[in-house]
Amino acid sequence: MSKTLLIALGIILTIPATAQTTEATIPAQPERNNEIGIFSNSVINTDATNTLMMTGLQYKRWVKPNTAYRTLVSYARYSTFDTRPSTRPSVNDTVFTVFSNSTVNMAFLGAGVEMQRHFYKKVYLFAALELRGGTGRGEIEETEASQYRDAGSRQYMTADMRPLTSSNVNMTDVGFVPTIGAKLQFNRVAFGAEIAPLEAAYKSTTAYGNTNSTFDFNLGTFSNRFFFNFRF
Repeated sequence: MSKTLLIALGIILTIPATAQTTEATIPAQPERNNEIGIFSNSVINTDATNTLMMTGLQYKRWVKPNTAYRTLVSYARYSTFDTRPSTRPSVNDTVFTVFSNSTVNMAFLGAGVEMQRHFYKKVYLFAALELRGGTGRGEIEETEASQYRDAGSRQYMTADMRPLTSSNVNMTDVGFVPTIGAKLQFNRVAFGAEIAPLEAAYKSTTAYGNTNSTFDFNLGTFSNRFFFNFRF
């Protein structure tokens, strides 16, 4: 009986040592403190008067498990559409309307800070503050449309559209953007989306020899970004 107890006690005492040895032989999962990937970002006014479409690369450095610094570089295309055209004096039953549209190709750089929290399994929620700025060159055009009233109705029909004037346009855009988002994070990759319901922005545009600068909080702007990152 005493021998049986001694053998059982010896087995129990050796279990912790065996477990420690086994755990020591299992390599720990490496930390992934860096991410690099691609993203697509669209910024659209709620009245769709202008859009900014961005495609680029972003890099993240996790300095803490829940805090990261991020940088980006991207190519963007800025487009405007005149939803409130001006009207020239009509001639007989014909009305002349002038539209102003522009397209600018831009390069952007940005930097920000991001904080995340684990939500469920591989799902993480995060918030970020980002400062980005870009500059570029494009063209602005004015087009005149002649419209006449259709006989027997009150509707105006477009008879002809012709270009009036055009000019090169230089643009500078600097924005401070708060975002919120969600992502799926795996060992080697992470992908997700984030949105920004507002933007504090400075914009300067030079065309026809005149410079127009504005700074405002674009509450009517909606921004969304989709990204795919490789973790290392």
